[in-house]
Amino acid sequence: MISNEEQPIRAIILYDSKTSGGSTDRLIDAIGHELAEMGAYVEKAKCRANADYSFVREFDVVILGAPVYYLVVSSQLLGALVQSNLKKNLRGKKVALFLACGSPEPMALTMYLP
Repeated sequence: MISNEEQPIRAIILYDSKTSGGSTDRLIDAIGHELAEMGAYVEKAKCRANADYSFVREFDVVILGAPVYYLVVSSQLLGALVQSNLKKNLRGKKVALFLACGSPEPMALTMYLP
């Protein structure tokens, strides 16, 4: 029997983060939670510069996320876009990008401000 219900949107968050629990991780969790609350099926996967991204074709929405270190986007996300087949597999997909700058820790204010 075939259901008349629509299939949930399939979304994947591809990200890079060198720390656990930092700004990037918090954004990933918040975005994933909101998408799931709206009924989407959500997966998360870390970016690797030379990975095979053929699996991206299985998703309707691709969200790319990474931290910015010293005014440069993380090397794994940049590498994935330049060195792998990620860009090719994003064709025809809905794509969103988020970048995280700074630390959620109060001490970061003294590190980033003169």
